[in-house]
Amino acid sequence: MAWATQPWQRVHIDYAEVKGQNFLLVVDSHSKWLEVLPMNTTTSTATINVLRTLFARYGLPIQLVSDNGPQFRSEEFQNFLKSNGVDHTLTPPYHPATNGLAERNVQTFKNAFAKSSGETLGHKVANVLFTLRNTPNTTTGKTPSELFLRDPKD
Repeated sequence: MAWATQPWQRVHIDYAEVKGQNFLLVVDSHSKWLEVLPMNTTTSTATINVLRTLFARYGLPIQLVSDNGPQFRSEEFQNFLKSNGVDHTLTPPYHPATNGLAERNVQTFKNAFAKSSGETLGHKVANVLFTLRNTPNTTTGKTPSELFLRDPKD
């Protein structure tokens, strides 16, 4: 898989469950910018609806990487991506490292969420994202916010 050279060129997605609540995680490969979206259901239709909103906000990625979850393999999901010109890469079964960026962010989110304070689910998620987006990444040396929003703090 080629290295992403700009924001939103390639995104990795996965679902995470924390204390009975499902979340869709979308990670930008270039900047490591993370989106976390609480989900009532993990169906293809619900996933498409959330991605449509993200794509309206940030534009269409060139490539989307996911595991082989049923919502990502469905004909409905495949058609949504194809009709929007998004290349879909499904990770090989039993090889989660191919979607390692999403897998790592699932664990990071779960750990941070467990430690996060906040009165509501929305507050807790916002607190986690605030911290993760404004902490320099060990690989890039920059914060996800700097790279994603192209706002260097020099």
